[in-house]
Amino acid sequence: MKKTVFISYHFKDKTYKGEIVKWLEETGAKVISTDENDLRPNGDKLIEKKIREQIHSSDFVLILVGNDTHNRPWVDYEVAVARSLNIPTYCIQLAGRNGAAPMEIRSLTCIDYNKQRIQHLLNS
Repeated sequence: MKKTVFISYHFKDKTYKGEIVKWLEETGAKVISTDENDLRPNGDKLIEKKIREQIHSSDFVLILVGNDTHNRPWVDYEVAVARSLNIPTYCIQLAGRNGAAPMEIRSLTCIDYNKQRIQHLLNS
């Protein structure tokens, strides 16, 4: 069965996001994330609604942990939505980055930035 994955990340880490998307799509997964276009002119309520809809339609959520992920309000919101919907959530510690995970998921063990380990998540 094809799985849907929501990826939460700080836009400074979009290169990593692009590579992970390729890895997941190789396994047949459908990957969704917030648009890279600036949605702020549309207002926070519309952004929140879109994020909630995307996460609700996902089988699990990946949080990409870079240098600044722990202090990004939209990443915090995405984590909170995933938790409130009981969507399994995993964090990926990006290579060469040493920032912390968002507070709400710091108790989770981060998975290394590794193609095989990340692809394996689809079978968990």
